[in-house]
Amino acid sequence: MKPFIKSMTAMLILVACLASSFAFSTALAADDYSFGAVKVGHSHLFMVTDSPLGVAATQRAQDINDVIHEILVTKGLDPHRIDTMVGAGSNPSVVLDNKTIVVVGDKDQKIFGLSKQKLADKWASILRSRLTQLKPLYQNVKKKTDSEGSKTLSEHRVLLFLLQVAVLLMAACVCGELTVRLGQPAVIGQLLAGIFLGPSILGAILPEVYLTLFPPEATQGYLLDIVSWLGVIFLLMLTGTETDTNLIKSQGKWALATSAGGIVLPFLLGFVVAFIIPETMLVLPDQRMILGAFIGTVFSMSSVAIIAKVLIDMKLMRRNIGQIILASALAQDVIGCVILAIVAALASSGSSDLMTLMKVPVGMILFVGLGATIGRKLILDSLRWIHDKSNIPFAPISYVAILLLVSSAITQFIGVHVVLGAFAVGVVIAQSPLAGEKVLHPIEAITMGIFAPIFFAAAGLHVNLTLLREPHLLLITLLVTLFACIGKIAGSYLGGLMVKMDLWESLSVGFGTNARGAMGLIVGILGFSLGILTVNMFSIIVIMSLATTAMTPFLLSKSLKKISVSADEQDRLQREEQQSQSFVSKIKRVLIPIRPGSSRQLSSKLIGTLGQFHAIEATSMTLVRDDSEMEDYASKTLAASSKEGNVTLVNRMARGEDLAVGILEESNKNYDLVVLEPGSLGEGKASVKLIEAVAKECPCPLLLLREAVDRPDWNIKRILIPTGAEGHTAKAVQLGIVIAKATGAHVTALSVVEEKRDYSRTMMHQEMRNELMAHELVDQVAALASAFDVEVNSKVRSSYNHAQEILSVAEDLDIDLIVVGGNIRPTSQLHFGDIANEILLKARCHVAIVSA
Repeated sequence: MKPFIKSMTAMLILVACLASSFAFSTALAADDYSFGAVKVGHSHLFMVTDSPLGVAATQRAQDINDVIHEILVTKGLDPHRIDTMVGAGSNPSVVLDNKTIVVVGDKDQKIFGLSKQKLADKWASILRSRLTQLKPLYQNVKKKTDSEGSKTLSEHRVLLFLLQVAVLLMAACVCGELTVRLGQPAVIGQLLAGIFLGPSILGAILPEVYLTLFPPEATQGYLLDIVSWLGVIFLLMLTGTETDTNLIKSQGKWALATSAGGIVLPFLLGFVVAFIIPETMLVLPDQRMILGAFIGTVFSMSSVAIIAKVLIDMKLMRRNIGQIILASALAQDVIGCVILAIVAALASSGSSDLMTLMKVPVGMILFVGLGATIGRKLILDSLRWIHDKSNIPFAPISYVAILLLVSSAITQFIGVHVVLGAFAVGVVIAQSPLAGEKVLHPIEAITMGIFAPIFFAAAGLHVNLTLLREPHLLLITLLVTLFACIGKIAGSYLGGLMVKMDLWESLSVGFGTNARGAMGLIVGILGFSLGILTVNMFSIIVIMSLATTAMTPFLLSKSLKKISVSADEQDRLQREEQQSQSFVSKIKRVLIPIRPGSSRQLSSKLIGTLGQFHAIEATSMTLVRDDSEMEDYASKTLAASSKEGNVTLVNRMARGEDLAVGILEESNKNYDLVVLEPGSLGEGKASVKLIEAVAKECPCPLLLLREAVDRPDWNIKRILIPTGAEGHTAKAVQLGIVIAKATGAHVTALSVVEEKRDYSRTMMHQEMRNELMAHELVDQVAALASAFDVEVNSKVRSSYNHAQEILSVAEDLDIDLIVVGGNIRPTSQLHFGDIANEILLKARCHVAIVSA
């Protein structure tokens, strides 16, 4: 993990340095001018700078917005008559009859790079076209009185908002279902639903219905924007939870090379697009640098969720090429989100002050640095405490939602934007063993079932497909899509070339990561809301995102036919399939009850051993009856062994006379395994009774450990795994092999056939069948062990007493650990079965009994 953190830190510093230099150049170029947005409803029309009379840009924009609103609600003012005229001081103005809308001055000419008259004509054309379209909606609207104006959320607005959400959600679900049936991701259908309900189709066919349902009125638009922003934040968090740093590391140089190529070349092509498109596609004429960085970010992104779905559908997830594609997409999204946060912050700062702009890279470094150290521990500890202590249903889900909103607010405040805050929370939360079924799954269900469909459908409302009827806009759309594809495919190919990847493998990475999907839409909507993109440019980016997503499965299916599966890869796939079926791989949270003063040498070493394969959270719970037993509460042995593996230690205490009740109450808090060690739970009969009480009612698998009589150290060189036809031996076999893999121990698989005294023909046949089955059982152990690269010595013995034979073999081979399966019997005394109980009582080596 440390090399990855170092490389990510270096990348962040590099990005921050680039952002600092970019911020500095932006500050110099801005020439101390500010900008204000002229809007109708919540849609941008154009930007203005300070007025000729020295009025600040924001105030000037507000004055223009007020005049626009007056034109829309006043019957006698016809937007068709908007024109230009030259007023006093030879400054042209945009007017409607005798009403001046905006006067063009020297500063406007200098900043926007057009002559005063051309700029006036451009603004007049925009206003005339847009206001003429919207006038029918406003013509019957009366001016609000002061008292009415204070009612910011009338009953009509609430009613209209509920109808908007219901219509968008229903249309998104229907269209999403249709696209899934056609073999495309649901997100495409959800976006198409918004396009159908937007100005491109419904607005063209039934304009009255469209304008009634989706009026371009500011407050009404803001209500829908709030739901959309919640969708963005939750989607970005879920993207963060899918970021598997171990997967990125496992693919090493291949993922690094292809992801670097898939970021650098697309980012550069984004600047090329920004500098060759006509000025009419820009919000501000001097905004080509910001627009270039933004388009480059869109080109650099990939949609991990859609790529993963495509790989799963094509059964490529565990293939070498599938892992490289996914690791490359993950790396690109991580870096892309960081770059997006910087670009968004620079675009939304609206300031030329260098210190204000420097807040972006500095704030980002501080946020990531503190979040990866203090913040990560605090978040995970708090989630654990809330999960275990809170009596409120679904409290962990509320905590994650609060954390997500607060983190997004913090990054928005420091100028890094909500993108990084939401993404970072997802990365951290995914590291908790409690974040799966009880936390992330419900959040994912609500997000993908409600917020995401509304978000994508609402985004589709802004898409204007009529631009494809204009030849020059169609040409720009094709150009943007072509550059986006070239950037990813050629970038991945060049990156693969540097590490000598096969031609078709590197092209497949490019084809796979070319799918922008949801991330392309999220970035596009963010750019539109920040005023970086015009309506036409936003529509082009949406079309590009849809096109690159739709072509991905087809291109991958063609290229992957050229890539054969090697023998080594086939062996790896088989091993991973067998390993994934092991119950040990699902052990994420372990409970280890102890009594004060216990060393717990065996249990602590065992958990440290298992922690070499995946992250484990081990709770050491000290059982005390009164204050006199409080002195040895701290866990030292387990803390030391946790450093040997990837184990997080949590210390707890349970106090009360009935110690079994304390263990059972704790074990009901989503633990995967409870480890009981008689030597750590007291002496003699008290320890046995405690284990009996817990074993009978434990809600999760139980592991009973008994320390060796004459060798208490954890120096495991030889492991014996008795196996039989009973189903309860499977977990013991899996655990024994995993321990052997971690310790380098040699495994002996033993199957004992019951010896018969009756040598009739029937009994001889039965004994032959039993012996054949015994050989099959030890062969199965050997097959599973081969998946972990563990050598197994198979033995089949005949005996009247199975337990005695197992103990005899253990003595002969000088076994260090016997791992045996047990089936807890509902008797008054602890009973795992005759064989397991006898081994537990008589073996001289370590014994581990795993309950079924």
